[in-house]
Amino acid sequence: MVLLPRYTPELTPFEALWSQLKRRIANRAYRSLGKLKGAMRSNLLSAQKRSEALAGFVRSAHLTPDPIPSPT
Repeated sequence: MVLLPRYTPELTPFEALWSQLKRRIANRAYRSLGKLKGAMRSNLLSAQKRSEALAGFVRSAHLTPDPIPSPT
């Protein structure tokens, strides 16, 4: 386990994912909150399928993208 300071965006892999998501949905006019949520969900599901991109987000936070060992 690695303890991090309270707020360190440069050490949080999710910040890189959020930045990418914002670029994909920015400057578009969604007709409803539901349409916006749908676009966000679609982009997050797409990112979930790209394991190398997710590993890149982890590496950008200077962490090792090793899988979590399963308890045996």
